[in-house]
Amino acid sequence: DNDSHVLSASRDRTIYLWDLRAEARDKALMQRMGGINAIELLPDHIQLLSVGQEKCVGFWDLREGSPLAMVPAGEEQLCLACYTPPEAQGDSQFTLMATGGVDCVVKLWRFKASAIVANGVGHSAPVRSVKFAPDGKQLVSVGEDGGVLVWNIFLDELLPELFQAAAPGAAAPSAE
Repeated sequence: DNDSHVLSASRDRTIYLWDLRAEARDKALMQRMGGINAIELLPDHIQLLSVGQEKCVGFWDLREGSPLAMVPAGEEQLCLACYTPPEAQGDSQFTLMATGGVDCVVKLWRFKASAIVANGVGHSAPVRSVKFAPDGKQLVSVGEDGGVLVWNIFLDELLPELFQAAAPGAAAPSAE
């Protein structure tokens, strides 16, 4: 929250937490195998996600030196993005994650379930970057094929318990 720390990750299997004020490394985290391609810090500033050569999504607690869990992603994932709706008030259980990798597929995950909820097929080469729109209603992916794809995200369908709680008595969304 105060920009006093920064995280970095590397294909040498490490994640470093740096203290910018002290100009020093504060903590080192390491996974057993496979380099790390991307990391994303969750809103609580304690939980961290990683993807990389190990073909898994890593779930981390910054207070621990190794991942809490490694969930298979199928192929090597090259990029990662997260979105937590403002209605969740920082509660990571309502976080959506997107990954893209060498399999040319954009995968949408629910953090709470550690499971894929949708696969986006459209790239013909590895996906190098994914990013959620500020309102979470779109996801943009960029691939080595030169394609820039925009995916619509239906938050009320993916996180129904959050939006039903936010709007009691609201009508169910219609399928498109």
